Amino acid sequence: MDKHRSSIEADIAASPAEIDDRVSAFLDGRSAWPVPHYLCVRRFGRRWHHAWLPPGSIDPIAEQLASGGPDAVAELFLPVGAGRPVPSTRPPARWTGLHGLHAIAGDREMHLAPSQMIAANMTWERALAHGTRLLGRPPDIVRRLCGQTVLLSPGRPLQARPWYRSGPPVHAIDLASLAGQLGDWLVRNTDADGRLVYKYWPSRGRESTADNTIRQFMGTLALGRFARRSQRPDATSAWLRNLDHQIARYFQTMPDGSGVIAHGGSAKLGAAAIAGLCLLEAPPTPARSEVLERLIQGIERLWSADGAFRTFHFPAARNDNQNFYPGEACLFWAKLFTARRDPAVLARLLRSLDHYRDWHRRQPNPAFVPWHAQAHAALHAATGMTERVPFVFEMTDWLLPMQQWETAPAEDMRGRFYAPDRPEFGPPHAASTGAYMEGLAAAITLARSLGDGDREERYHTVFLRAARNIRQLAFVDEEDFFNISRRSRVAGGVRTEVYDNTIRVDNIQHPLMAILMMLP
Repeated sequence: MDKHRSSIEADIAASPAEIDDRVSAFLDGRSAWPVPHYLCVRRFGRRWHHAWLPPGSIDPIAEQLASGGPDAVAELFLPVGAGRPVPSTRPPARWTGLHGLHAIAGDREMHLAPSQMIAANMTWERALAHGTRLLGRPPDIVRRLCGQTVLLSPGRPLQARPWYRSGPPVHAIDLASLAGQLGDWLVRNTDADGRLVYKYWPSRGRESTADNTIRQFMGTLALGRFARRSQRPDATSAWLRNLDHQIARYFQTMPDGSGVIAHGGSAKLGAAAIAGLCLLEAPPTPARSEVLERLIQGIERLWSADGAFRTFHFPAARNDNQNFYPGEACLFWAKLFTARRDPAVLARLLRSLDHYRDWHRRQPNPAFVPWHAQAHAALHAATGMTERVPFVFEMTDWLLPMQQWETAPAEDMRGRFYAPDRPEFGPPHAASTGAYMEGLAAAITLARSLGDGDREERYHTVFLRAARNIRQLAFVDEEDFFNISRRSRVAGGVRTEVYDNTIRVDNIQHPLMAILMMLP
């Protein structure tokens, strides 16, 4: 295998940093491409023409691109060779947007380019199912196509630049700028009636019908913090419209007079706690104050004297999500104590923090860390108590090795949190990385307040690497929008992963709140 083929087929990067010599020779008209290759011409993000072309010269491609006009952009996938057989085991998700697909059934065949799969938000499983439908039966042979994708602009000579599935690898970030872009997404995606978009599919140009009360109220919380930080009237208006919309939609009074946040037949401890945080931080009105008091009563109903929480008001049989909801409730109580200085709240909070510290040590899980780190940090800020601070550093130190940097399977994945050897901890996800950033910000604040400069610096490096990953996933420039037509719903949004462009509200709200904690 020659030097160029070795580099162009490597799994370590989404695309070579430089345009391959053979690709350059083809684009300059000095050679023909020897195997079928894919061309897609787009205008303002919409597909205008696409086809798999037979072996040949650059001329037909240049003509198609020129016919699209000055605003046209083309993606061109140039495979190297006939491809490699795909193993019968499940292909790794990282292949999506990196390799193309070639399937054969009898005398029929189909091809998919990496950019086709990214534009359609196809996993490999969906791509194979798509191939089966096109071929009329399961394929006899499936190959992954290694090669390079370039973006072309019209002109002579053609202007080409390497294409990456989530934009060029990010090497430098500006936290304040990133926070502004994330906050803009929240403001623009809050409708006139206060409804905030929960999940959006850029590939389809439409919203999902799914919903989640905890993430909805976390969106409200992030909107409020962004509004107060930015002092923007449009952000403040969006925040308060959204808060009142959320309460009207999800708040419910129980027969005993306590309040819950209910949706879809369930009422979660975590939803009540996050809604309570939103109300603590919002300008009070008689209606909001009444809702807050009822939510406080409802959260107390789920607490036990040993410090444990039940995690659902209903259905009463459910008591799962212990890694999430009790930490959210502890954070709410820490903020409630800060605001009211009620010793009864403090006593319950201390009992719960100690209970769940022991619980976590028996069965550690990364999802636990950010909520309890924030709760402990808020307690320390309110009281100066240091006895429980070592636990924050203990669980943060345990979390850090799960960040992928040198071990990342591709350059555009660096900075994410994912433990491939611990699948029970879940898949990589922007919302998870963002949540861990919140815990890191709390731990950094604690280390700084205690004069622990070494730990502060170490955590800060990890935080910046995580922010790099969020910036990589964010839709912020033309490179990100080449296949997006409805940009207002997308700009400033954050993909779920480099190979999954789904935007979910918690992909934005977690890193935004973390960055706001870190800005001067």
